[in-house]
Amino acid sequence: MASTKAKSEGNIADPTKTKSNDDKVTVFIPKDPLNKNDDYLYVAVNGENCRIKKGEYVSVHKKFAEVIQRSQKTANEADEAVKQLTSEANSKELSNQ
Repeated sequence: MASTKAKSEGNIADPTKTKSNDDKVTVFIPKDPLNKNDDYLYVAVNGENCRIKKGEYVSVHKKFAEVIQRSQKTANEADEAVKQLTSEANSKELSNQ
């Protein structure tokens, strides 16, 4: 289970910010304004799992932070692809009118 740590600077999940030699890093997962009752993020890696409290700086094993970082990168790439495709579709629709 993840434990709360003192506030630190960095990205939401930055596995390069190692706090000590015990393979832990501090992450911050913002709360979702559209889903206010969702207070935890569940993360699993190779059969191990943890719940990470949203809205607080939390110390987690580096492997969990890496999964979170990859997930965020993938979500950002998907958002960009949707924006691009929407823009292209709108351009075609306007040119057909």
